[in-house]
Amino acid sequence: MPLASKDLNPTNFWGVEGQGFMYGDKIIYDPETDPPVLAVIDSGTTLCIIPYKIYDGLMMSIAEKL
Repeated sequence: MPLASKDLNPTNFWGVEGQGFMYGDKIIYDPETDPPVLAVIDSGTTLCIIPYKIYDGLMMSIAEKL
């Protein structure tokens, strides 16, 4: 899997181009209409940085389940 481009990843993190985000069967960030995001691969931490659109959609979807 190639690393994300310099435009998307100017800090040179070990990252790839994230295209879309789903929670269950609900599309929260549509790869057909939303631009790619930097997805940093880091299995050694609990750090999670996501765009607000994905965060809001994820929190609303979790709240609906509860």
